[in-house]
Amino acid sequence: RVIAAYPVRPYDATEIVVSVGAKQALCNAIEALIGPGDEVIMPTPCWVSYVEMVKIAQGKSVLIKTTMENNFCLTAEQLEAAITPATKLLMLCSPNNPTGNAFCREDILRLADEFEGILVVDEAYIDFSSQPSLSAYINEYPNLIVLQTLSKAYGMAALRLGLAFGDKRTMSMFANVEYPYNISLA
Repeated sequence: RVIAAYPVRPYDATEIVVSVGAKQALCNAIEALIGPGDEVIMPTPCWVSYVEMVKIAQGKSVLIKTTMENNFCLTAEQLEAAITPATKLLMLCSPNNPTGNAFCREDILRLADEFEGILVVDEAYIDFSSQPSLSAYINEYPNLIVLQTLSKAYGMAALRLGLAFGDKRTMSMFANVEYPYNISLA
């Protein structure tokens, strides 16, 4: 059953970046925010493209192992313990690919409140979750970027249409690295 998780509140055009799939939005975020030696913390197992994109940006992926014993979840405390001065980005996929677990909403919001870097939450599978999207919180947490895609629940993989929601100042950084003409008008 698909649960409508896309935002219901009106968004200002400066709070949304439309991209060639959610992967392009994530590439934009990493390219805009990560440089040589910068750390990106992410739970593992995770989507292999996260690590590849950080490597291309010459950053360092800090993988925090999850297990079946903890239902592939990490707490805010476990993620915070891995943060160093070099940590620029926390990358969470919720619901996660490939494990299917969703991170505790309170932990994600706590991280958004306490972490001084950028928190990216990939919600590619949010339509298959009972949790609502975190995109409603972008005005409260200027360091929160929420990614979504139309390719999963809406069966439009060939269309390659993704969305990034974030504070307008954060989204303006995307304009510096976004490819021109990245979405077809056809």
